[in-house]
Amino acid sequence: MLCEICNKDKNRGEILRLEKKEIFLCADCQEDNVVNGMHLRGGVMVVPVKLPSLETALNKKIYIRPWRKKAEHTPFLAFYYQGSILYFGRIKKIDVKVVKENIVEFLPKGERWSAKDFYTVYVLDYVDKLKNCIIRGKCPTIQSKIIVPFRKFAKATTVCDLF
Repeated sequence: MLCEICNKDKNRGEILRLEKKEIFLCADCQEDNVVNGMHLRGGVMVVPVKLPSLETALNKKIYIRPWRKKAEHTPFLAFYYQGSILYFGRIKKIDVKVVKENIVEFLPKGERWSAKDFYTVYVLDYVDKLKNCIIRGKCPTIQSKIIVPFRKFAKATTVCDLF
C-alpha cells in the first residue's frame, strides 16, 4: 500500500479506515519525521473542540489553537467532540505565531482563548469521518490536546485505549 506521508509502496504499517478513504501509514513514518520543513512527532494530535471550531475544521479546513513556543505537532488531527472522536484530518500546512488580527474572522466569539495575541493555524488537506468512531465510554474526558501514536489510534475503540 502507498503510505500517506512518504508515498512509498510499503507492506508494514497500520491502516485507519475513514468513511471516504483508508489511511495507510508505514512503520517508518510512524516515527518522528520532517514534513514541509517542520519537525513532526509521528502520530495523531487529538484535540477537544466545541461546535464552532469543529464546523470551521469541517467547512473551511482550518483548525486554530493558541500559540505555544515549544508546542509539538503531528501530521494528523483528530477531533474530540461531545464524548467521541468522530473526525480525522491530515495537516497540509502549519502556520505558527500568527497574529490575532490576521485570523480574527475564524476565532469564536466569547471564548476565553480567543483573546490571545498569537495562534497556531493548521490548514487541513482533508477532514473525514472515522468509519468507527472512538467513544468515551467510562473513560475520562479529554480536556486538552493529547498526542497518540498512529498505531495506537488506529486500533482504539474507546478513549481509554489512547492512554
